[in-house]
Amino acid sequence: MLSLGIESTAHTFGIGIIDDKGKVYANARDIYRPEAGGIHPSKARDHHKAVAETILKKALDDAKLKLSDIDIIAYSAGPGIAPCLGVGLDFSKKLS
Repeated sequence: MLSLGIESTAHTFGIGIIDDKGKVYANARDIYRPEAGGIHPSKARDHHKAVAETILKKALDDAKLKLSDIDIIAYSAGPGIAPCLGVGLDFSKKLS
Protein backbone atom coordinates (compact mmCIF):
# COMPACT_ATOMS: atom_id res chain seq x y z
CA MET A 1 0.00 0.00 0.00
CA LEU A 2 1.36 3.42 -0.97
CA SER A 3 0.51 6.64 0.86
CA LEU A 4 1.04 10.18 -0.41
CA GLY A 5 1.20 12.82 2.30
CA ILE A 6 0.89 16.58 1.80
CA GLU A 7 2.50 18.98 4.28
CA SER A 8 1.47 22.63 4.07
CA THR A 9 1.28 23.86 7.66
CA ALA A 10 3.39 27.03 7.33
CA HIS A 11 6.38 27.94 5.15
CA THR A 12 6.95 24.51 3.54
CA PHE A 13 4.89 22.73 0.92
CA GLY A 14 5.96 19.12 0.77
CA ILE A 15 4.84 15.77 -0.57
CA GLY A 16 6.12 12.49 0.75
CA ILE A 17 5.38 8.99 -0.46
CA ILE A 18 5.78 5.92 1.77
CA ASP A 19 4.62 2.32 1.80
CA ASP A 20 2.92 0.39 4.57
CA LYS A 21 6.26 -0.91 5.80
CA GLY A 22 7.64 2.62 6.27
CA LYS A 23 9.88 2.72 3.20
CA VAL A 24 10.25 6.31 1.98
CA TYR A 25 9.94 6.66 -1.79
CA ALA A 26 9.91 10.46 -2.01
CA ASN A 27 10.22 13.56 0.15
CA ALA A 28 9.90 16.56 -2.17
CA ARG A 29 9.42 20.07 -0.80
CA ASP A 30 9.73 23.77 -1.48
CA ILE A 31 10.03 26.50 1.14
CA TYR A 32 8.47 29.95 1.08
CA ARG A 33 11.19 32.40 2.10
CA PRO A 34 10.07 35.97 2.72
CA GLU A 35 12.56 38.71 1.89
CA ALA A 36 12.17 40.20 5.37
CA GLY A 37 10.18 39.52 8.50
CA GLY A 38 8.11 36.48 9.26
CA ILE A 39 5.70 34.37 7.26
CA HIS A 40 2.93 36.38 5.60
CA PRO A 41 -0.05 33.97 5.49
CA SER A 42 -1.46 34.99 2.10
CA LYS A 43 1.96 35.06 0.43
CA ALA A 44 2.80 31.62 1.84
CA ARG A 45 -0.58 30.36 0.58
CA ASP A 46 0.14 31.77 -2.89
CA HIS A 47 3.57 30.12 -2.86
CA HIS A 48 2.06 26.74 -1.95
CA LYS A 49 -0.53 27.02 -4.73
CA ALA A 50 2.19 27.92 -7.23
CA VAL A 51 4.49 25.00 -6.39
CA ALA A 52 1.98 22.23 -5.62
CA GLU A 53 1.91 20.63 -9.09
CA THR A 54 5.70 20.86 -9.45
CA ILE A 55 6.27 19.23 -6.06
CA LEU A 56 3.77 16.48 -6.89
CA LYS A 57 5.58 15.77 -10.17
CA LYS A 58 8.97 15.72 -8.40
CA ALA A 59 7.69 13.34 -5.70
CA LEU A 60 6.16 10.95 -8.23
CA ASP A 61 9.29 11.12 -10.43
CA ASP A 62 11.57 10.49 -7.43
CA ALA A 63 9.43 7.49 -6.45
CA LYS A 64 9.16 6.29 -10.07
CA LEU A 65 5.39 6.10 -9.63
CA LYS A 66 2.20 7.44 -11.19
CA LEU A 67 -0.62 9.02 -9.23
CA SER A 68 -2.74 5.98 -10.07
CA ASP A 69 -0.26 3.85 -8.05
CA ILE A 70 -1.16 5.73 -4.84
CA ASP A 71 -3.64 4.04 -2.49
CA ILE A 72 -4.06 6.72 0.19
CA ILE A 73 -3.81 10.51 0.18
CA ALA A 74 -3.26 12.31 3.48
CA TYR A 75 -2.69 15.94 4.42
CA SER A 76 -1.71 18.00 7.46
CA ALA A 77 -4.89 19.31 9.07
CA GLY A 78 -3.11 21.32 11.78
CA PRO A 79 -1.73 22.96 13.68
CA GLY A 80 -0.53 25.59 11.26
CA ILE A 81 -1.39 28.74 9.36
CA ALA A 82 -4.99 28.49 8.12
CA PRO A 83 -4.44 29.72 4.53
CA CYS A 84 -1.51 27.32 4.11
CA LEU A 85 -3.44 24.40 5.59
CA GLY A 86 -6.26 25.15 3.15
CA VAL A 87 -3.95 24.65 0.19
CA GLY A 88 -3.07 21.15 1.39
CA LEU A 89 -6.72 20.31 1.97
CA ASP A 90 -7.78 21.61 -1.46
CA PHE A 91 -4.88 19.88 -3.22
CA SER A 92 -5.64 16.56 -1.53
CA LYS A 93 -9.27 16.85 -2.63
CA LYS A 94 -8.16 17.58 -6.17
CA LEU A 95 -5.92 14.52 -6.23
CA SER A 96 -8.50 12.19 -4.78
